[in-house]
Amino acid sequence: MRLLYQFGPGFERITAGALWADARLGTSYARVLDGCTVVSDIGWVRASARGIATWMPCPVQVYYNAEREHAVAWLTSLPQGADVSARDMVKAYIGGVGGTLGSLGKLVIAKGVKSRHEDR
Repeated sequence: MRLLYQFGPGFERITAGALWADARLGTSYARVLDGCTVVSDIGWVRASARGIATWMPCPVQVYYNAEREHAVAWLTSLPQGADVSARDMVKAYIGGVGGTLGSLGKLVIAKGVKSRHEDR
């Protein structure tokens, strides 16, 4: 399986529910991932994708929106059936859950700071 995530200019945030769903789903599809691309011009999305890539058990590339066709070409060039070890799965799971919890924490903190500023 190959995944292409594209985040357009109107994308503002990832919900806590989406992060949790990805973390739970990760173990069931990580063994069948051949590769993943993230396509976006949004800086924080690109930076987050690069951070997550270190934990993924498959190759991950980040592209700008204007490079979407390059992202598709890269995905289609990947060999099928990546051999994912148990160690890679554990690393991906721990990293993914840790990243999700960290992201959830940042969302909670950001909401708290925003609400304090709105109360003034």
